[in-house]
Amino acid sequence: MTQDNLGSRLVTRRDILKLGLAVGGGAAAASVLAACGGLIGGTQTIGPSGSAGASSSIAAGGGGKLVIGAFEDGALVPFKGTILPMFQQATGINVEFLTEPYDSFFAKALQDGQSKAGQYDIYIMDDPWIPQYAATGILEDLGKHGITPSSDFAPSFLDLGYWPPRTGPR
Repeated sequence: MTQDNLGSRLVTRRDILKLGLAVGGGAAAASVLAACGGLIGGTQTIGPSGSAGASSSIAAGGGGKLVIGAFEDGALVPFKGTILPMFQQATGINVEFLTEPYDSFFAKALQDGQSKAGQYDIYIMDDPWIPQYAATGILEDLGKHGITPSSDFAPSFLDLGYWPPRTGPR
């Protein structure tokens, strides 16, 4: 897009939603990764449903590996390009960020979680997946590890991460 027609482009609702998703997802991911930095300190990490994750042994001083699985999405570019490098620099933990097309990641992550194979330490999920993953016992309540949501998260976004839902139909 040239500088001349940059201001003439209409901003659509979709553009605003994508930007909001990218910013909100980046903020949420930063919080999760920051919390992981505090959780990781023994000889293994906590993976899905309390299983030992795919990570290598991590010394108390940092180091080791964290494997994050996600579906391919342009909204994750800031996460991958900015937040992950900051996390790696701050913690000394190497992050392997694996992506797949949407449908194949859903199937692969669901299988990984059900079998407790530990291919991923963290799943980046689409919110419609939460009921199915939670019903099969894959997801873990992070509150059990002392992780609490920040008060600056929008309640409607936070509510997407609870199963069963805290309000509304169950």
